[in-house]
Amino acid sequence: MKENGSWTRAWKATAHVSGLPVSTIAGGLVGVALDRSLGGGWIFTTVFGLLGFSAGVWQLFRGLQKLSDDDPRNPPP
Repeated sequence: MKENGSWTRAWKATAHVSGLPVSTIAGGLVGVALDRSLGGGWIFTTVFGLLGFSAGVWQLFRGLQKLSDDDPRNPPP
């Protein structure tokens, strides 16, 4: 069977898509920890959750720009 890089592309796409929720959850957890230690109510959770979300979106777009489906050595399945 000929290897055409489809598994590599699938893993890269999975990594890009899963980065968004992971960064949002990580930002939210940092915010919760700061809220609990500093007594900030919910403000740090909101701010760091939004920062994590925007970092995830930025990482997603940056990663999608690096994917090249136009490479003739890796035709789509």
